[in-house]
Amino acid sequence: MKRTLFLLLIVATTLTACKKDPQEKLEGRWDKTKVYVVQTSNGTKKEDNITYKTGEAYIVFSGNTYKSYQDGELVGDGPFTATENSITLTQGEDINTRVLRWNSKKEIVIVYELNDGANFSAKAEATFRKH
Repeated sequence: MKRTLFLLLIVATTLTACKKDPQEKLEGRWDKTKVYVVQTSNGTKKEDNITYKTGEAYIVFSGNTYKSYQDGELVGDGPFTATENSITLTQGEDINTRVLRWNSKKEIVIVYELNDGANFSAKAEATFRKH
C-alpha cells in the first residue's frame, strides 16, 4: 500500500513538473500563416482571408522579449507576458493585450479587436505556426 501511494506521488509530481508555462511554450520563431479579418463600417460587413509564405512575417520570442519581422525587416520589439489565454506585447509606450488561443503545441492564434463606436469595428485572427 505504501509503495503504491509513493508511486502515485512520484507520477503526480513528475506530470506537474513537466508542464511549461505559456512563455516557455512560446520560445522560438513563429511564422504567420494566415489572417482572417472581419470589418464592419457604417453597417457594411467585409471579410478577408490573407495567407503568408513561410518567412514573410514572423515573431521570435526569447525569454520575456519578442521581435516581429515583416519581409525580413524588424518592425517591432519589446517585452511580453503570456498566460494560457492572453498575450501582452509592449512596444515603447504601447501596451497591447490580445486573446491568445492554442490550436496545438505548434499553432497559435492571436486575436486583435478594434471598436470605434457604432461606425467601425474590426476583428483579425492571426494564425502562427512554430518554425
